[in-house]
Amino acid sequence: MKLNKAAETFQITTPLRVLHWLAQIGHESSFKPQEENLNYSAKRLFEVFPSKFPNIAAAQVYAYKPQAIGSRVYADKLGNGSELSGEGYLYRGRGYLQLTGKSNYTKYGKLIGFELHTHPDLCLQHGISALVAGAYFQHNNILQYADKDDIATVTRLVNGRAMLGLSDRIRRLAAGKKYL
Repeated sequence: MKLNKAAETFQITTPLRVLHWLAQIGHESSFKPQEENLNYSAKRLFEVFPSKFPNIAAAQVYAYKPQAIGSRVYADKLGNGSELSGEGYLYRGRGYLQLTGKSNYTKYGKLIGFELHTHPDLCLQHGISALVAGAYFQHNNILQYADKDDIATVTRLVNGRAMLGLSDRIRRLAAGKKYL
């Protein structure tokens, strides 16, 4: 019901739009609003965030300290303050599509009518998470690529240049198309 309302609100109403939206949500969160897990080992920090942790020794100081990791990794980007501000951790990924960054919490909060920048954990509620995901698709012009059935561009716009999980997203989209 909450997904249906969000889809209707943000013009995700054609079969291709719905299927692309659901494939992305399914991959990113398995339809359960998630909170970004920042509990990394030093080795994994070095692998995932080499620009922030250029060697294992630098990463070791942060290993298994989610608040410190988030504060460093997301410092001074997406509207967050410095590492010392703690905003990187406060505005870590949440929801169906892992909304990240103070500027995004502010922007999407305004679009859906909730003060997400002051209450970021609201993104862990199904209804709020669905609205954010719908607003994200509409306001990032992702719907035009769903209309063209361009899963690569949809994925890039949702997940960034890394294209993580593309094969799973393709699989989910294909499974949905069987029911058209």
